[in-house]
Formats: sequence, structure tokens, C-alpha cells
Amino acid sequence: MLLTFAFPACVLGSDCAQPSDCLALELHNQVRRDLNAGRLPNSPIPTPPVAMLVYDQALARTAHNWSAA
Repeated sequence: MLLTFAFPACVLGSDCAQPSDCLALELHNQVRRDLNAGRLPNSPIPTPPVAMLVYDQALARTAHNWSAA
């Protein structure tokens, strides 16, 4: 299962022009990978595993337009 994710425009900047370039998304997914692997202290391994987030340009645009209204 994949989840779509949109960052506010102020976080996006030009670094998220390509989904693979989005540092905030990559860092967030790294925490999810660590959680799924049991590498976070005092956090049980989730069952089912926590899904990775996927950048969605259309969702980001919608979120930006909504927040600007």
C-alpha cells in the first residue's frame, strides 16, 4: 500500500520538482523504514508495516490552492 503525500508550498520549494529530489519526503520515509525494521527505540515493529509515502504533484497543488484561499 502506498500513501500519497503533499507538502505545503513553503516546504516544497524547487527541491521537490522531482519526487526523488524531495528531501523532506525522503527523510520522512527513512523514519518509516527505521520503524518497520525495529530500529526506533521504544517503538514496536508495526503490523502491518507502515506504508511509504509517495509525492503527488496534483495533491500538492490542491493543498497549496486550499491553503491560499
